[in-house]
Amino acid sequence: MRHQFICLFLFSNVLFAQSSNYLIVENPSQLRILNKFEQTLGQSESAKLYPFMPLEIIDSRVLMSDHLTTGIKVKSGTDIYILLSDANGQPVNIASAGSWKIYEGVKPVPDTISILIENRIYLHEGTGPASSILRPLKMGEKALRVFSWNGWTYLYSMTTQKAGWASLGMPGESWHKISVPDMKFLSLSEIESDIQGVLDKTNSLLYDIFNALNKVEQRSEVPPRWELKRENNKMACVIMPTDKAPAFMESIVALRLEIENTLIGTPFKVLRHGFVIEIEKR
Repeated sequence: MRHQFICLFLFSNVLFAQSSNYLIVENPSQLRILNKFEQTLGQSESAKLYPFMPLEIIDSRVLMSDHLTTGIKVKSGTDIYILLSDANGQPVNIASAGSWKIYEGVKPVPDTISILIENRIYLHEGTGPASSILRPLKMGEKALRVFSWNGWTYLYSMTTQKAGWASLGMPGESWHKISVPDMKFLSLSEIESDIQGVLDKTNSLLYDIFNALNKVEQRSEVPPRWELKRENNKMACVIMPTDKAPAFMESIVALRLEIENTLIGTPFKVLRHGFVIEIEKR
């Protein structure tokens, strides 16, 4: 596989019409991964990585903005990542990431299914379906179909947040497709919990930082907090008390980016007006 990452896209358009190439990695967090803005992953971005994560290869060799560093552009769902690559075109630290395998020219099947019968379908966790790590899928469990290969389907369970191989058979008896609401019809209410989750993590981090500094400097300064406010057809993230906002300009810029990454694939845009972050429909 020495030059596989460099070459595989030279032939993909000719040989594999309407197909994709996927990299499955046992421990993707061990790789050197950047977001689409060529920045180190934030806490919420890193939290999205999971064992045996299927990464669709978009471009096997991209040149970073420094015109020196190379990477591999991949995506998982709507999230875009760049895996830094070495001189051989392989991901940096791939040897430390456990087992891994590339599947070339496979057929994506991006839909959602629901399990109808208990303990009929088993999920094989690993880079290949021969894995002995099995888990039965429960009735009512929801899963995303990622791609199919040699009669097997690679799944991501939305219920357990585990990925693996399954032999599904025909739909109707043990599983069926379910419809997913069109992203363009998402409302502010449907993304509110996601935004609040980002703010909660940020507030927790601010509390820990201020708590540590208060102990070292023997003070009792109260940390600022981010609050989410609804204003007509938009949401606003405001740091309170507002007089502390100027001291946190870099954090405000970083938080806006994190919220923007959270909303990739949705019909919402994230704007910053001074010290306030606003979310509204495009």
